[in-house]
Amino acid sequence: MYVYYCDISNFINDNTLYEQEKRGLMDLIDNERLEKMKKYKSVSDEIRSLTAGLLIQVALQDHINKTEYLYSDCESIISLKEKLSQEGKIEIHYSPNGYGKPFIIAYPNFHFSLSHSGSYVALACHDEKIGLDVQEERGSKAIAISDRFYAKEERKILEEAPDKESQTHAFYRIWSAKEAYIKYTGRGISENLASFTVDLERHIVKKADTDATTGYIYEPLHLENTSSMICSGSEVRNIAVIKVVL
Repeated sequence: MYVYYCDISNFINDNTLYEQEKRGLMDLIDNERLEKMKKYKSVSDEIRSLTAGLLIQVALQDHINKTEYLYSDCESIISLKEKLSQEGKIEIHYSPNGYGKPFIIAYPNFHFSLSHSGSYVALACHDEKIGLDVQEERGSKAIAISDRFYAKEERKILEEAPDKESQTHAFYRIWSAKEAYIKYTGRGISENLASFTVDLERHIVKKADTDATTGYIYEPLHLENTSSMICSGSEVRNIAVIKVVL
């Protein structure tokens, strides 16, 4: 499994810098993503969409070229402009599954999942179905929301948290894992969030009130003030983390 991520805080904090780099970066993404990016009214959302398109290009190039990275605690760092200027962009056409999750028509074995929040955009890819979610931790009405969307074991974790900070962190870890799971299944919001339980200690997802494992969760990214989770249908031994620099 490969996980790519990019810190876009420089563009978020300095829109002038973004406008200077925008045209050159737009030339590197596929036309369908380009049209999607142009629909955003918020500059921050536009930046995130553009960066997502760039990460897809990098990851798909690596998939096609069978690029290998070291599986270790030390992340790899690559320059996006240098890599894509050498390889050239791939024109991509997407098609959604029955619930709206996109896949790339020409590369059906390239399973990927995108997520962005705050200053980070990330992409995970694997040789089987996968789900990724990134959540900036901005405080929350943890208990109120958990009453509606969390299984009883998850609510118990929040209720037993020693302080507000721990409770908020636990809330986002669980929420990110739940989002990663429904992205993995491909069912999206049609999946009842309270119908399954995230076990943070065993790093699994199980059906509520049972021990039947339906997914495995991982936390390979360590991002500032941000929770991130990946979910797959089988155990993954090796995860490579690649930091992409714009």
